[in-house]
Amino acid sequence: MTSFKANIKHEFNISEGHFMNMIKVDTECKKFFKHPQRFADFINGAFLDGKQVIKENQICPWDAEETFVLEERNKDKRSIDRYRDIVMKVTIENQHLLIALENQNENDFSMVLRTYEYDSMNYVKQWNTHPNTPKNRFILPVVTFVTHWGQPSFTAKKELKDITTGIPKPFQDIFNHYHMNFKDVKDMDIHLFKNDDVKNAIDLIQRIYKTNKKNYMETLNKVYVNKEILEFVAVITNIEALYEKALQLKESEMVDMCEAFRNFLDESRAEGQSEGIVQGRAEGENTAIVKCVKTLMNKLQINATQSMDMLDVPQHQRQAIQNLI
Repeated sequence: MTSFKANIKHEFNISEGHFMNMIKVDTECKKFFKHPQRFADFINGAFLDGKQVIKENQICPWDAEETFVLEERNKDKRSIDRYRDIVMKVTIENQHLLIALENQNENDFSMVLRTYEYDSMNYVKQWNTHPNTPKNRFILPVVTFVTHWGQPSFTAKKELKDITTGIPKPFQDIFNHYHMNFKDVKDMDIHLFKNDDVKNAIDLIQRIYKTNKKNYMETLNKVYVNKEILEFVAVITNIEALYEKALQLKESEMVDMCEAFRNFLDESRAEGQSEGIVQGRAEGENTAIVKCVKTLMNKLQINATQSMDMLDVPQHQRQAIQNLI
């Protein structure tokens, strides 16, 4: 039987290297965190120091589309639409607020502006669609949390004042500097999470980011996860071999991550060598190694040095290979 992935690739003519790019991190996060118990535990553990502030029975989904209607001078109107990743209405002691979760896998240097725009549009939308007269309107507070799921460090600024020019001293205490609530998955303390799915997913992501050819048996030893967790982690870490493995699993089946990662390394080495041998005769003896290095760089989102460490490339060859990448 043709696999799900094979059908998609055939229908859209997707090459092997571009398949994982179609499976967006935000899409996978929406699917994973649509469950109230996971959403509540993630916000509690990642952003509220593990305090059990939010309970799953306090959560209900909210419209994630933000629309702003702009009226031109000639009275024409046009709408600006934005789509948030996840928005939930949370009720705590009879008070309501909206909690949004935005997911990033790359360095988006405009992220602080985007979250500011999302929040502003949400407030305007609430105001304009409120059934009461302006005098009696009260809108729900909005809190947005941003999570960076990628392996490279997130270096974008997290406050509005940090991307503005210098603020004159008399206005420094007056300026409204919007602050982005931000956490990197690599820095999260898994002991602050109570939900097994959330804890296992974050633990595995952190382990994979710390894993290489030499330490994977120690890092991933006795780690077993189910189909859903493996699929989520594979998309987050951009490892296609693990995603393939997840698609093959039954719903209740568990996978040994040590074995799965060993297979991934073997496949990556074989793929790189196979591609390199074809062109090696024409391009020189380092081509096969270059292909291996590039394969690991793309699949694990690591740099050339880390890839060469995993492949045990001799020091005397590294500069020549670096020049070919």
